[in-house]
Formats: sequence, C-alpha cells, structure tokens
Amino acid sequence: MVSPSGIQTSVSVRRIPFLLSVASIAGVVELTGGAWDINWHIVQRPETFLTPPHIVLYSGALLLLLTTLAMVIFARTGLRGKVARTFGLIMIGVLTQLGAGGFDNWWHSTFGPDNSFSPPHILLISGMVVATFGIVLSFRTLRTPFEPNTEPSLLWIPHAISFVALNFSIWGLFWVLSYPGFTKDALLSGIWQRVIVSGAYTFLVPFIAIMSAIVVGRRGSATITFLVGGISVQAVNLFMDRFSLEALIFFPIFVLPGILTDILHPRSLARSLLAGLILSAYGFFPGDIVASMTGDPFVQWLLFLPVFEVSGLVAGLFGYLASLKVNSWAGNMSIHSHLTKDRLIVG
Repeated sequence: MVSPSGIQTSVSVRRIPFLLSVASIAGVVELTGGAWDINWHIVQRPETFLTPPHIVLYSGALLLLLTTLAMVIFARTGLRGKVARTFGLIMIGVLTQLGAGGFDNWWHSTFGPDNSFSPPHILLISGMVVATFGIVLSFRTLRTPFEPNTEPSLLWIPHAISFVALNFSIWGLFWVLSYPGFTKDALLSGIWQRVIVSGAYTFLVPFIAIMSAIVVGRRGSATITFLVGGISVQAVNLFMDRFSLEALIFFPIFVLPGILTDILHPRSLARSLLAGLILSAYGFFPGDIVASMTGDPFVQWLLFLPVFEVSGLVAGLFGYLASLKVNSWAGNMSIHSHLTKDRLIVG
C-alpha cells in the first residue's frame, strides 16, 4: 500500500502509529507511578520494592517495553532510517529502567530503605528521560510520512500526551538532583538552594509548553499536555488520600499554561520568549516544593521574582531552539510546515 505521501507501507508498518500511541499512554502511567512513589517517600510509608507505586511504575515500563519491541519488529518490514533509530532510543531507555528495577530490588535487599538520591533511582530516572524523549521524537519523525497535509489525522493527540511523561521524567530528575533524600539534608542550603530549585521548576513549565506547541504543531496540543498532566497529578492525590472536591476548583491552574501557550502560538523566537516570560509566573506555585526542600516555611516571592523571569526567558529560548532542532532533524510534516533562519511557522 502507498500512503498519500508516497511512502510504501505494509500492514505491519501501519500498526506502528497505534503502538506508539499505546507507548505514549504507557509512559504517562509509568511516570504517574513515579510521582506517586515520590509522595510515598515523602510521607515515609514502609518502603520495599513491591510497593503500590512501584507496581504501577514498572507495569507502565513493561507495557512500554512490549510496545517498543513490537514497533521495532514491525519497522523492520518497511521503515528505516530516523524512525527506526528513534525506536531504538526508546528501547535503550526502557532497558535502562528495567535494569534499574533489578538494581533497586538488590539495593533494598542489601541496604534497606533508601533515599531519592541513590544509584538505582538515578539510573531509573535517566532511563525515563531517554525513553520519553524517544517517544516524543518518534511521533515527530513518524508523522512525516503518516500524516500528509491532504488527510486529517488524530495522531497529534497522543503526540501531545507524550510530553506529559517527558515533563514528569525531567521533573523527577530535577527532584533527585536538587533534593537528594527524604531523611538527609539538601545538597545546598539557604539562598542558593532556593534560587536553584525555584529556577529549575519555573523553567520546566514554559519549556514543555513551548515544545509541545511547536513540535506537535497543532493549536490545542499544549492544552492537552497540561490537561492530561493535571489529571495525573489529581490521580496521585487520590492515591495518597489527599483528593478533595474543593481541589477541583483549582484544577484549571494546571491547564492554564497550555491554554495560554496555545493562544500565544509561539511560532517565532519573540513569541516563545513572551510565552516564557508570562508562564514564569508559575514560579509562585512551586513555593511549597521549595519550602519542603529547604525547610524554609516561607518563600520570599518578591526576592525570587527576578529568578522566575530569567528562568522563563531561558525556557522560552531553549524551548524554541530545541523545537527547531527536533523539527529540523525529523523533517517537515507538510508543505505548510517550514523553517527559516529566524522563525518557525507551523501550519
């Protein structure tokens, strides 16, 4: 069969978009388990390998492994080059995580309860970052032949969802590097710890929103990313017995960064910087994270306002440049998506 874009496709190859969509959901399930595990540690519940958060986490990882294996097998019948390499990237990330799972089991058996900054946790989260970025990149590469301009497609929706797992995996990496343990002191103390932590988490919101908007290339993509991310956060609250109907009133706060980004439509560097600056206001919301990491009961918002603004601008710049790199490497999706020296226009 020949697709409208002229790409020769077999029945096996045509299954790959569905499998990649399942992989996107599996990544969200896995990282939701990871977020649950962090909260499990915070309240210092009994820690063994087979805790409920670990079961959810590794179930998602196993599903991701199976779908990736199937994609690699099917890709051998008709897909080569960049698409196949992105599947390999996912596989490397998943195998790293599964290896970290065995390492973590041995670590618990040998040393007992551990802290977040442990070798198996570092290995696990690094594998998560690699795998989730591989999913994002696979969607962008795969949509080139499978989503020609002449045919509408819903493949962009799971592509937008894949940024949820990428967001959570980078968040987890920030966590273990900036706050090494639940019973140990932070690596840095006082003002420097608060500046670094505030800047890192402020950076992440606009960075993910801008990348979702540009790389997915559809209005509404950033909104979907933050909508699904917000649902995942509320699921963790439910698992931790913290869910309340009153909290639903504030649920739009989780989605607002995506909505604002889609309205701004950051298709140029200037718009990306503007989006980053506006979304830097979300630096105020991780205040409880900063307080829990530093032991400071109050975050001096006015003092950290310049930190938020600089982080937002840096996120706008890096989000834009990273999106250009991804889109340039993957190839243009349609005749309406093209790159110039100073701006990216997404149709």
